[in-house]
Amino acid sequence: MTLDGQDTSFLEWVGAVAPSLARPGGTMHEVAASGVVSELLVGLSAGALCFRLKGSGLFSELTGDGTLALVIGGIEVRVLPIERSWMGVGTIIEVAVPFDRIGVSAGAEFEFALQVRDRDGAVIESIPQGRQWTIAVPNPAASTASWQA
Repeated sequence: MTLDGQDTSFLEWVGAVAPSLARPGGTMHEVAASGVVSELLVGLSAGALCFRLKGSGLFSELTGDGTLALVIGGIEVRVLPIERSWMGVGTIIEVAVPFDRIGVSAGAEFEFALQVRDRDGAVIESIPQGRQWTIAVPNPAASTASWQA
């Protein structure tokens, strides 16, 4: 994967997961406006957790002073601001967060969520809302990696 913010090739993100962005609801749910992220792909490279994002509201946030942050779950929840050097912003937004910066090693599992924050650090959107995803860090020694950037 090249962090260029462009839809370079279908093969660049083939095999990545497209999780549902639907907000949880029930009989007493709140009706809310759609989020700033309209599309999301999640993948893994040998050394990074990768995201591909689209959304018209997202571009205006990130071209201003808005930021993305990775919320890492566990005994102690940590918020890792996504550095601009880990992002490619263009017609899409591509992100590669190094596993060593997340603090996990090969074969380990961790929980995470993604946040869009405004210039003041206030959370505009959290994906997934109200919960976290669990993912296993690929082991480079394993020959059956399902996705590589």
